[in-house]
Amino acid sequence: MKKLLSPLLLVAILLCASTVSNAQTPVKKENKFSMSASADASMFQLALTEIGGQSDVSTLRYTYFFNTGTHLNYKINNGLTFFSGITLRNLGLIIKNDSSTSKFRTYNIGIPLGFKIKTGKKQYVLVGGGVDFPINYKSKYWTGGRKNKLKDNEWFSNKVNPIMPYVQLGYRMKSGFLLKFMYYPSNFWNNDHPFHTNTNANIMALTLGMDISKKSKNVEIKLPSGKKKK
Repeated sequence: MKKLLSPLLLVAILLCASTVSNAQTPVKKENKFSMSASADASMFQLALTEIGGQSDVSTLRYTYFFNTGTHLNYKINNGLTFFSGITLRNLGLIIKNDSSTSKFRTYNIGIPLGFKIKTGKKQYVLVGGGVDFPINYKSKYWTGGRKNKLKDNEWFSNKVNPIMPYVQLGYRMKSGFLLKFMYYPSNFWNNDHPFHTNTNANIMALTLGMDISKKSKNVEIKLPSGKKKK
């Protein structure tokens, strides 16, 4: 009987020791928050315009300067991530006719909102929208040559809409390139301003940029050992 109890006692001691050791081992938990940087390096813009009752499409506008942002991502599950953040964007349109050229531009600070739906390793579909707030407005107008150019540059101008909501749809490739379409359903100009009482422009943009994700670090959580500190 004693010979039988000795091995059983040894096994019980080993199991207890293993349980205590596992209870004191730090448990790693996935950090659901991460940061990523975005840069809309190439941005092609068109606008659906209505000026003086006449509808038209603006001249294609290309920009690459001051189109950047940062996203704060929250991983809901393995296939779905919610994101928000802050962006800086160069938005505008060009209107040309036989005798004159007009250019309008704003620098906007924006807050994006949306979801990233995973389609593969480092690949996702971006669905969402956001809102832009213009901080600087600039316009140029000339007839014939550029020598007779009129310029206007204002901070926090009331000539443009102070709030510009938008919707966006994009796709991130495995290489890190991000192709995105954006549409602004609200008017670019402020119709309450006497210069733009009868003007309307809805801007749409196709962007090709980069999405650079920062790897999230695991968080260590130590389980209580049951011992009280004196």
